[in-house]
Amino acid sequence: MPSPEFQLIMQRLAKVGPAYMDAIYVKRDISLARQLMKEIASGDPLAKGVAVIPVNAAGVTCEWLVPEGAIDGRRLAWLHGGSYLAGDLEMFRPMISHLAKAAGIAVLNVDYALAPEHTLHDARADAVAAFSWMIANGPDGPGIADRAFLGGDSAGGSLSISAAQEMLRTGMRSPDAIVSLGGAVDLADLSGIPPEAIAYINYVVALFLQDLEVTDPLASPINGPLAGLPPMLLQVSAVEPALESNVHFHEHARAAGVAADISIWPDMPHDWGLFAGQLPEADAALAEVGAYLRAR
Repeated sequence: MPSPEFQLIMQRLAKVGPAYMDAIYVKRDISLARQLMKEIASGDPLAKGVAVIPVNAAGVTCEWLVPEGAIDGRRLAWLHGGSYLAGDLEMFRPMISHLAKAAGIAVLNVDYALAPEHTLHDARADAVAAFSWMIANGPDGPGIADRAFLGGDSAGGSLSISAAQEMLRTGMRSPDAIVSLGGAVDLADLSGIPPEAIAYINYVVALFLQDLEVTDPLASPINGPLAGLPPMLLQVSAVEPALESNVHFHEHARAAGVAADISIWPDMPHDWGLFAGQLPEADAALAEVGAYLRAR
């Protein structure tokens, strides 16, 4: 029997989800879609005892979310979800505050460039720049991180992996671990998409791909270099469209020698960690991520 909290969340998604899709695919109104997406997380509480510190990270607007008693020298840069089209610091602040508390570390909430005004190249450049800045700067000012992690949810999960692949290519310091929550790791894999949603998904993908092919590693990191990537945790729902592509990514990563773990949760909506503080399963999922990072 679903919990009352779960039923309320699903009611909210059933109301806002179709309106969000209509705003993008029918009205062609990205601004409206962004406002509607904020409604999905409206009312989510900020975790108690977490400070919010706005910062400019090498030209990228960000903010630190710092829990009381944060472990000094351990930091996480987080790339939010939103189909590369929506999402901002405010919307994902509650979720990330709970994640910061679960991991016991400072988390850098990154406001990377969104499509269609910008390209995926711009988004990845922001992610790499913010992560590199975070290595050398903490909430209290300059200082090299002992451990530097990178993660994201949904589109941000995929972006965190493609950013790490770019760091490997350029010889930069790579993350000590990656976390991807329902990451869109293979955009060519539509096996989990309901037939009635295919046209919508193709339209959204075209908006942010712009000059890229759907198989380009920047958009589908399953096609990029995997050998040499750091340990990673893939967390995904058993009933979401990203399940099969994440399972395949996990298999390919393990075959390439990556210490990749996958955690499959039953009956959860896509990116359910967004509802931390309201949904017990979201709190538990972020606690799993926190425990993973504490062990690294």
